[in-house]
Amino acid sequence: MSTMPPERLQNSPLRSVLAQIRFSHEPRLYNEGPILAQIHDCMRDRFPRMSQESQVTIALGPGAAQQQASPAWRMANRDRTASVLLTSESVSLETTAYTAWDDFSAELRNVLACLSTAIDIPLRERVGLRYINEVRDDVHSALDWQARINPALLGIIPAPQVGPRLMHSLTEARFRSDGSVTALRYGAVHEAAVSGLNVPFFLLDIDCYDDQPVDFDLAATLALLSDFNLRVWSLFRWSLTDAYYARLRGPQ
Repeated sequence: MSTMPPERLQNSPLRSVLAQIRFSHEPRLYNEGPILAQIHDCMRDRFPRMSQESQVTIALGPGAAQQQASPAWRMANRDRTASVLLTSESVSLETTAYTAWDDFSAELRNVLACLSTAIDIPLRERVGLRYINEVRDDVHSALDWQARINPALLGIIPAPQVGPRLMHSLTEARFRSDGSVTALRYGAVHEAAVSGLNVPFFLLDIDCYDDQPVDFDLAATLALLSDFNLRVWSLFRWSLTDAYYARLRGPQ
């Protein structure tokens, strides 16, 4: 895979970026109160919009599975292209207007700093970074993916016996490295069932995470996420053909 540093793409297929840190349950974040107000005040300049949501989890045990709902608090920027989601066990930063890792990392540092001033985070249960890419480029035939996507990811898609009739093909692969995991979910997805458009896209959903509990350290967490960013980019670059990547880069 490529060892080159990430580059800015003029025609990026990136749709969203999400970083999440899970921590030990903090009951003071379960209900709206002074701690939540303190955290929002710290982030109000960047994320003035605040709303309550419900997080649904499925609890498995003897008998039927049960759904459990818990409150979550979303703080969004003015145009809703970036937001922070806070629960009693996690904090997430998500954006659909990603510019560069330095910008995203600096924003995440501010979010974690605001959280750390209000509560003590003794244990980091999990940390993850996810990039969702949708390669579109007006592709109308499943056979056209060969000019854009690494052949190793295409599987049965180019086969003339099935490719033209293919509606949906998703695969997931997981890789372990230094105790962390990189998950790649990829394949051709048609939008006809949702939007009525018969224009597919090729999904490259890359998620790096570490679920080994460790003492929370802000600098160490950001350093690990920076490493995840390099891993994601390396896998993303490998997933594309050289010719198509050159088109995404644009004139240099």
